[in-house]
Amino acid sequence: MKKIIGIILMMLIIVAPIQILASSNDVVYAMDYWYNNNAIMEDGAIINQDGKVMVPVKVFADSVGATSSLDKSQMTYTVTRGNVELVFNLNDNTVKVNGKYVWANAPTKIIGQRIYAPATFMANKFGMKAYINYAKNRYEVYPTGTNGAVGVNVQSGDTLSKLSSWYDVSVDWIKNQNGLLSNMIYPGQTLIMGYYNQNYSYNLNSRNIL
Repeated sequence: MKKIIGIILMMLIIVAPIQILASSNDVVYAMDYWYNNNAIMEDGAIINQDGKVMVPVKVFADSVGATSSLDKSQMTYTVTRGNVELVFNLNDNTVKVNGKYVWANAPTKIIGQRIYAPATFMANKFGMKAYINYAKNRYEVYPTGTNGAVGVNVQSGDTLSKLSSWYDVSVDWIKNQNGLLSNMIYPGQTLIMGYYNQNYSYNLNSRNIL
């Protein structure tokens, strides 16, 4: 009888923290977080019950060379990189981007001892591209630049709207990556549409990839 009670107690000790984590923080599973082909944090990216990837705000900021600060009185977390400032509100989907409020795909939350924010939202706002590498169980973010870039020749009839739909990126992302000040593009122009990734394939449809 004592042996059985001991086994039950051990099971409660092992299982209870997992149950608390899953129920209170909506964590489904974790994956490693990588930036620019460098390992940043083991199990650093988590998937919540809504299927959204979340990463610790400070870890993300430090990895991409951004500055970050927590305002405990206002319950906000500010991340700044270049001319982009993101102000996250704790337990809220609203994020102030350069002074204007926008809706993020997941709320900023405290998980364990860290503050997590939606990863792809942050990456996109800084003009970066993010992927889930299922084969290696990691979340990968690639910086702005041409290293490993997918370059595409603009053809007659192309528009930024068509290209954004074709390559599954936003018009703002294309403009940010290519330094475009307007939506005007011309045939023969080379535009970056993404970054090569070992476990991610673009729907190229015989386009001229450079």
